[in-house]
Amino acid sequence: MIYNKEFIWLHFPKAAGTKVEQIFERYYSSDSSIHQDDIKQLRPDGTAPWHDSIKERESYDPSFKSENKTIIICIRKLKGWLKSRYNFEYKRSSYLEHNPENLLRGKFYEATGYLNEADQYIRNFMPAELFQSNNVVFIRMENFEEDFRKIFGNFIDVSKVPSSEFKKKSNSSVNYLSNDFLIELEEADLSSFCPKWYALEKKIY
Repeated sequence: MIYNKEFIWLHFPKAAGTKVEQIFERYYSSDSSIHQDDIKQLRPDGTAPWHDSIKERESYDPSFKSENKTIIICIRKLKGWLKSRYNFEYKRSSYLEHNPENLLRGKFYEATGYLNEADQYIRNFMPAELFQSNNVVFIRMENFEEDFRKIFGNFIDVSKVPSSEFKKKSNSSVNYLSNDFLIELEEADLSSFCPKWYALEKKIY
């Protein structure tokens, strides 16, 4: 999470979050008005605070206030997100039976062995009251530089960041999915399994 008195950026997993963190670390670390979570610091329970939702942060930090702030979330289209999530989870927990067929239902195994679903991330980071409000804006990963400059430009001097910065890939993972399955996934209709994600796509793309 990165925030100041005007905005809160939420680190939605597998949607250019590492890149945003790197940009702020490189170009805005001297700005004392901006708080950036330390990505190396974990809570006592071993979880990562930089993936907090608004509700999670407010539950344990009484000093944290989201009211009247613009909420910024990076997002990407569902099928690209599922591919990235699958490859990430496969790499860190290859001992699990990561069946690609789960992706056709919008599901994937977390490293804990829990079979999660894409829409759960939408529920967590974008509950109905936030999704329907005028306080949330989205940086589309497929349109990353333009959206980053347009949205963050309302709060910080984005001219500090050269265009070359946006061309550098961060935290990319190896592909463990076959070409045949990638074609099958691309042609599949997942709207009945991930209605919240598709509603979001319809709103912002």
